[in-house]
Amino acid sequence: MENYPMVRVKWIDSTLHAGWVKEVDLDLSECASLGFLINLSEDTVAIAMQHSEVSIGEVMVIPTSCVKEIMYLRGLRKA
Repeated sequence: MENYPMVRVKWIDSTLHAGWVKEVDLDLSECASLGFLINLSEDTVAIAMQHSEVSIGEVMVIPTSCVKEIMYLRGLRKA
């Protein structure tokens, strides 16, 4: 299995207001996700929360149009 770089992706998500409300906050949700970058294309960014020598797990695919920043995390210490 490939050695995927660890990244932090800042992205914008939709917001849901459930139930009856007097006012609606029209701001979108700002999110940040950590993971291993497994794919970066014109349309999507895909990160996996875990990976091993033979597989990846918990893959999140984010539309590129929602991505605000990708930060590559370096210098992490091994436990």
